[in-house]
Amino acid sequence: MRPLTYSRPKALLPLAGRRMIDYVLETVINAGASRIILIVGHLAGQVAAYVKENYNQEIICVEQKEFLGLGHAVVQAAGLVKGESLIFLGDTLIEGDISKYVASGYSWLAVKEVEDPRSFGVVITDEEGWIQKMVEKPEKVVSRKAIVGVYHLQNSLLLFQCLSSLIQNNIRTRGEYQLTDALQLMIKAGEKIKAVGISAWYDCGRVETLLQTNQVFLNKYRGNCWQIPDVVINPPVYLAAGVKVERSSIGPYVCLGQGVVVKNSQLKNVIVDENSLLENVSLVDSVIGQRARVLHYSGRLKLGDDAEVSGDQEKFQVSSINAR
Repeated sequence: MRPLTYSRPKALLPLAGRRMIDYVLETVINAGASRIILIVGHLAGQVAAYVKENYNQEIICVEQKEFLGLGHAVVQAAGLVKGESLIFLGDTLIEGDISKYVASGYSWLAVKEVEDPRSFGVVITDEEGWIQKMVEKPEKVVSRKAIVGVYHLQNSLLLFQCLSSLIQNNIRTRGEYQLTDALQLMIKAGEKIKAVGISAWYDCGRVETLLQTNQVFLNKYRGNCWQIPDVVINPPVYLAAGVKVERSSIGPYVCLGQGVVVKNSQLKNVIVDENSLLENVSLVDSVIGQRARVLHYSGRLKLGDDAEVSGDQEKFQVSSINAR
């Protein structure tokens, strides 16, 4: 996600008019979580400040000072969780109501069939869906049931015991303490964990997948637009408060954050964060950070906060004329 994440944690990047973390927290809250613990690392203070300002629920931020894998991240919550727990990855968004699974009385994790499972942890199950084995990023295809990044475990004490065992014995997979290894130890100790299929899963770990998810969410939830003189709007589009657009073509799949100004430009499949200026540009498949300035530029662009890109004014005018 760099350069976007040089100045902001990934969880606070914009997505369909909200922050990525909002979709995760909404799912967790709707599932009935009584306490939320956020394991934070990179620019942790920004996440803590954001949730304090925007949420009334009990949310505790715990900083992971060393980045030694997902298992190491989860164990940071030891002592703060008792009984059952619901674990979400910060850049994993799902659709559907998981409340019925939370109330099921058994441990489970969410899976989704994928074409190429080699980049994911996968599960091997019996005919009823109970997990027999987990494999982290298999070199050969042993299962196509990819672990999504949502886990509901009845026995948190056993989870933390298994995680502590991995760390104390320095058992790592691909150089990290893996949550899947701890779950495998839980199964070995007698815990039954079921693989639960979900209908939709969106991994926002890269700019390309962030833009793809933005398209889906605009279509389903967040599209809004209104008539603006001398502006062509091609829905779905999301325009936040204070957006100013002049003599431009916007959309489809464009999100403009609060205070964004766009002049004499063409935007398709673009996310622009708050208080940025775009003038005389033609952008596609791009993400622009906060308070950025883009002038006389045509093409794709991934630009961080407070950055500026200025192209050749004469070349832009010629290419724009030809495009029309």
